[in-house]
Amino acid sequence: LAPERANYTRFYLLLNLRRLHRDEAPAGLVEAVHGWPAGWTKTVGRFLIGELVEKDFVAEAEKNDEQRQQCEAYYYAGMVRLLAGKPADARELFLKCADPGMKNYVESDLALMELARMPTK
Repeated sequence: LAPERANYTRFYLLLNLRRLHRDEAPAGLVEAVHGWPAGWTKTVGRFLIGELVEKDFVAEAEKNDEQRQQCEAYYYAGMVRLLAGKPADARELFLKCADPGMKNYVESDLALMELARMPTK
């Protein structure tokens, strides 16, 4: 596991805390994100701690045609929408993340699980 991928554990914890209606970030996450070198992991972190708006976050993922980053962006943006009480908007992004072309990424599997939990309408 690459060191920067280990930070994703904190991202999943943050989403789970928010799902439990606890708005605090995991201990040290905000400080850690600020200390990370520039790159995609820092971009994800900045989005999840509210320092980057969805439009810019998704655009960053889409600009370089990196499928993994796109899948991650769609999943995390979808989760933020879902946790903000916008399931229809979240569904749109989860469907993009669950596209068969992105099936090799854990976020694609997570998006499929969220879609299975959501009502179809």
